[in-house]
Amino acid sequence: MAGAARLLIDALPEGLRARIAFEFDSPQRIAWEGGPRLRDGLALNEMPSECRILALALIASGLSQRGFATVATIMSLEGELDRREQGSRNRDPDRYWLAVFGVPGAPRWGWRVEGHHIAVHLACVDGLVTGTPSFRATNPARVPDGRRAGLRPLGGEEDAARALLLSLAPEQRARAVVAGEAPMDALSGTATRVLPLPLAGIAWNDLDSSQREALLALISRWTGHQRDEVADGMLSRVRATGLERLRFVWMGGDGVGEPHYWRIDGAGLLIEWSNAQNAGNHVHSVVREAAFDFGLAGQG
Repeated sequence: MAGAARLLIDALPEGLRARIAFEFDSPQRIAWEGGPRLRDGLALNEMPSECRILALALIASGLSQRGFATVATIMSLEGELDRREQGSRNRDPDRYWLAVFGVPGAPRWGWRVEGHHIAVHLACVDGLVTGTPSFRATNPARVPDGRRAGLRPLGGEEDAARALLLSLAPEQRARAVVAGEAPMDALSGTATRVLPLPLAGIAWNDLDSSQREALLALISRWTGHQRDEVADGMLSRVRATGLERLRFVWMGGDGVGEPHYWRIDGAGLLIEWSNAQNAGNHVHSVVREAAFDFGLAGQG
């Protein structure tokens, strides 16, 4: 990652280089959002074409192959939205901003790419590499028509969560499903420090062995957006904190296309999913590690 960041910074014209580089401790590093607004940093569509390729290489360097493919696909959906909105809202697949914090390769440094429906944060602090907060959203969640009809950038994550819900026996389901209506967005918001959500849902100890495996596989689908080293660190911290602390929560309908919400909470991890907007065809999802977001734990 450090090499990819240095290649990009060195290739940028001096005036643009100043816009992408920030101090590691700058307040911009821990302020984030997933909506369609201007960001600090340098947008892909402001870079010379050769630098844009290096910027994508930096993004790819911090993610797994599947994670990078998902990010690139979500970015490309801006073109789909632009087609549907007939150009009324300035959608652009290259309207995503990169920022580098600190000196690449130093004991404390990191980078971020943000824009509509994407927020990727990588922090390297004294040997610890973290990849949260991590925000992915898709609109539409399933492209209904046109040349990309059927495209679902986060379809595997949705299907795995629904399969876990449908595997529950009636008494288990009564614990997991806590509301018949789904919230319109993730409940944790975009605060720097994520606050605990109400204790709810079905606990790890109330799942059978196959359901526990399905829950861990669902977690792995999300951690698997990161490079193996980062994903393995996240899973090892969950196991060390205690799998028995995990809970699975569902709200809304369980049918394909029905508005719904689910989350996995506990053991220091929060994964939230809301597919309630646009009649259940607009996903917002977030992954947080309360003690490790932005690499804050590594700063003491």
